[in-house]
Amino acid sequence: MSIENIGTNIARLRKEKGVRQEDLARHTNVSVQAVSKWENGGVPDTLLLPEIAKFFDVSIDALFGIDSISHGDIEIALMNKIAGMPQEKRMDAIFKVCRILQRASQGIGDSTSEWAFSDFEKTVRKIAPKNRIYSTTRFNSGYTTMCLENELPYFFIALEPPNINAALFEGIDYLEFFAMLGNKDVFDAIILLDKFSFERFHDKKPFTSCFFVENLQITVEKAKEIMPFLEKIGAIFTNDGLEEAFNLPKSDETYYLASNTTSFIMFLTLARELLDPNKGSYYGLTSFRNKPYLS
Repeated sequence: MSIENIGTNIARLRKEKGVRQEDLARHTNVSVQAVSKWENGGVPDTLLLPEIAKFFDVSIDALFGIDSISHGDIEIALMNKIAGMPQEKRMDAIFKVCRILQRASQGIGDSTSEWAFSDFEKTVRKIAPKNRIYSTTRFNSGYTTMCLENELPYFFIALEPPNINAALFEGIDYLEFFAMLGNKDVFDAIILLDKFSFERFHDKKPFTSCFFVENLQITVEKAKEIMPFLEKIGAIFTNDGLEEAFNLPKSDETYYLASNTTSFIMFLTLARELLDPNKGSYYGLTSFRNKPYLS
């Protein structure tokens, strides 16, 4: 990297962009003579470099002639970087990337900013040490939200579908869902299935309604009543031929397998936010949305 080459690179980028020296001068609030001086061997003030890079839509490295990489290359490099890490370190790395993406969604790209995550988190912790810390970005094209609470950190992103009402409501009976979920036996059964599915991940064992009778201390009738709902939400499933595949005894009842899914954990995470009266502190709330989510 050579700072003497920056003027040459500015001239090249300007010509590639098809703009005049006057345009760059106006954007950076300097004279045309200053831009001409840069392009003939001069060096711009370092404080102007971010604005010059922004004008050309390149990185500051690119101004110095360092090869930049495309978005696709960045994605591949990031994928390979995380994939090459030990398994136990990947989730922490992914969450750090999510924090960076959240800053980017709010138009913050300067890692040296005084409002960088670590600095702001420390400030908020001093003011409200028991509060959870959130950040949310709302656009007409979608939204993101994340929580940095050590007890339950998460990152959530949703892109706006063409028809959000149709996407959320068509063919979905939320009242039935919440009514069934409010049944203690159903709720306990989902928790039990999550534990059972992981314990049996490598040695899945089919079961009938007796599984719930024995583990939840409920009646056979109650077990058979809740199982159609469990199958409907994908907590359990059945396939033809399970008896033969697992060499099971013939039964008048249907054999099922437990699904290994994180959907219910995601649901509980977001439901907790609705139910917890202590909403915490927002270190970043950016909104350019001018329409309701639902109508």
